[in-house]
Amino acid sequence: MRWTVFKSQLCGFAAQKYPTKLQLKNCRLARRYVQIGRATLELKDLLSIIISFVALIVSLAALLIPYWHKSSKAIICLNSRLFNCINGQKRELQYTFANIGNQELYVKEICLLRGKSPLGNLHHPSEYLQIPIEEISSFIVKPGEIKPFLLSHEANYKLPEGYFTEKNKYILVCIEVISATGKRFQAVHNISNLQPAGHPIDDPIWSGFKLGKQLKANTYKSLQHQSLRSLDSI
Repeated sequence: MRWTVFKSQLCGFAAQKYPTKLQLKNCRLARRYVQIGRATLELKDLLSIIISFVALIVSLAALLIPYWHKSSKAIICLNSRLFNCINGQKRELQYTFANIGNQELYVKEICLLRGKSPLGNLHHPSEYLQIPIEEISSFIVKPGEIKPFLLSHEANYKLPEGYFTEKNKYILVCIEVISATGKRFQAVHNISNLQPAGHPIDDPIWSGFKLGKQLKANTYKSLQHQSLRSLDSI
């Protein structure tokens, strides 16, 4: 067998004595491996660039969305229920209003209603009786802020003659809220089953409740006053 000295510049082999055909075969294999390695490297680089680009887009979206999308969110919680017997028999309900959205909320009005539906006077067209409470001033709650308010009313209020208590069994704390973008909401808390003896800590009455759905303009105008009757005027 004839032996030759073969120097391969492509493969980087040192000068050694190998059969010519075998050297050429090894050189072709080496070049193929180099090409495959480069293709694999280019694919990995491309995937890395794509992943980095997607991560950048997601990060920018997370920063910019709060500025573009103004959300109106709040959690209202009943914290305590007390009976004040010093100035007559009054029931005092202590609430907290937490703004968990990213715009200011204006708490316009808080009232105590009694009626046929648990939805509230701005969500349902049935008539509601407004029970007198001590005045609660309107207030503004900034994003991330928590504000308390106290709802106090006579525990033994008198109902009008012929008033069907079984039919009008729902007693509701209704909170009208306006967002900084002009959207209107009415949060409703059903306290019909709130007993003088109190409730265990895991009772649903202590669970926080949300603002609910936005009120439509035409619905708000039609229901704002027509379905409300004050107990003082009877």
